[in-house]
Amino acid sequence: MNIPCGIEEMLYLLTIFILMLIPDMCSGLGGRKCNVVPKDLYVEVGSSAEITCLSWCVRGKVFWTLNNRILHQRLSKTINASHTVLSLEHITEPVATLQCHSSDIQQVLGGTTITTYTKPTKLSCMLHQTAGDLPGLFTCSWEHQGNSLQTNYSVLCLSCTSVTELCRSNETTCTSDFSRMKEMHLGGRYTVTVSAKSASWETFSDRYEITLSTILNITRPELSVTTVSDSLLVEWKIQSCLSEYLYHCQLKYRAVSVDPPQWVINTTVRNCNKAAATIEGVESCRNYTFAVRCALSEAPWSGWSHETTVLTQLNKGDFKPRLWRKVMGSTENGVRKVLTMWKEIPPTCRDALTFTLTQSRHGDPTGASCGGSVCVVTQDAHRISLRIFRDGTLFAGDSVYVPAVGASLPQVGNVEARSHEGVILVTWKAPDQPVSGYMIDYTHDGRRYHWKESRHTNVTLSDLLDRTPYDITVTPLLDDGTGHGSQVLQICSSGDPGNITIVSIQAEDTSVLVRWKEESQDACGGVTVNYTVFYRIHNGRQFNVSADGTQHEMVLTGSHTRNPV
Repeated sequence: MNIPCGIEEMLYLLTIFILMLIPDMCSGLGGRKCNVVPKDLYVEVGSSAEITCLSWCVRGKVFWTLNNRILHQRLSKTINASHTVLSLEHITEPVATLQCHSSDIQQVLGGTTITTYTKPTKLSCMLHQTAGDLPGLFTCSWEHQGNSLQTNYSVLCLSCTSVTELCRSNETTCTSDFSRMKEMHLGGRYTVTVSAKSASWETFSDRYEITLSTILNITRPELSVTTVSDSLLVEWKIQSCLSEYLYHCQLKYRAVSVDPPQWVINTTVRNCNKAAATIEGVESCRNYTFAVRCALSEAPWSGWSHETTVLTQLNKGDFKPRLWRKVMGSTENGVRKVLTMWKEIPPTCRDALTFTLTQSRHGDPTGASCGGSVCVVTQDAHRISLRIFRDGTLFAGDSVYVPAVGASLPQVGNVEARSHEGVILVTWKAPDQPVSGYMIDYTHDGRRYHWKESRHTNVTLSDLLDRTPYDITVTPLLDDGTGHGSQVLQICSSGDPGNITIVSIQAEDTSVLVRWKEESQDACGGVTVNYTVFYRIHNGRQFNVSADGTQHEMVLTGSHTRNPV
């Protein structure tokens, strides 16, 4: 296409004019540039913000994008040809990029960033008592979701005469000396807040109401435990005592064992210099551990005191001497030796006890001391008395009657004993006269005795030595004395069968008579319940026949008994 020379020159000049015009449009009329304000905006999470697009450099509408996502036009409001305001509500993005675009030429006109921050939450404060009557340290802590900016915190008293800084920190906890807080006293109520401030923003937590006496954490008490007969006396002292306040305390204790229950006693203490509790019903000679903690009303608990362990004493109610005696026989001059026995103190007990043993003629208040556990008495009736002392005070006592030789007193009859599966079963016939019970004593060596009381005419003796013969005596008990003892022949709790020896075999045409005998190897040969005879015939077949333990011979009959082997 041929363009006239004059027109070609005009097009050239128009092109130069357009190229010169574009920079002028980006700068806008009068040289003003397009932009978005404010820049680098910081807002609190959940709050609202307004951002303005200055569209000097273009004509027509604009639109917005947030993190490259187009926003709805209803969020934007055109103020005039060059000012468009975007309203954002409930902003939660940690960091967002906001841009303003020209609708006509799809060009970014400007942008900004929006960074959110949070206010501190869960503010709580505590007073810590260290020494003296006044608290020592004031400590507050809170939660705050941080960002990349350095944040400084200050705990402020809003209800003091003027807003007062109580402590400061760049962490989510701060501590200060309570003595420096001149306007605050222990019984006062105050409003506090924590401010969080960075180079770009500042925010405050919700207000927190505190009464200092309800946030005072006192020092742990000092505890001591004293053993008393049948109980324990637990005493404790609250350090740095504030005498004008009531204290609530918890005392916990438990018996030391594999899986013990734990008990807790709640008590109110008025005298914080000396508090005490008496623990009754504890088990004898057992270790118990104790700890206590205290607090002012509505205040947090102190730490538990150091745990104290104590061994209880032997309780009077738990210990009965169960004194008994064994008349060993008469000497040539007519005196008798009586061996006495009483219940041993449990091996876990550490009580320092002393024992006195005296004997006196029945009805005579005067008595003589026995030598050790053996008393020497005449053939008259006597009473032997045992007295047990702890720390010089009578702790327990008991007495037992020794009948006169030849006295007409009740005696049991038909005493029988048999062993079964490691125990000995003893039975007897009650005497004609009324009795209150029976005492059964037994020994395997004549030196160490065991004794057991029964209200019935039978008893089971257990925990016996294997293959050991025992001497057993049964004595009736009267209200004010005893009858005469009746002894059982020696018997063992267990034993093995003796050796079996075949005495003779007499064969007939259709029967065989077999005789045998059993010989025990020791005094505790077991009682045989049955015998079994095994035999076989020449063709190899084997047979067996059983007989009860009272038999010592058996006749084998039948065709298969011919020529047995």
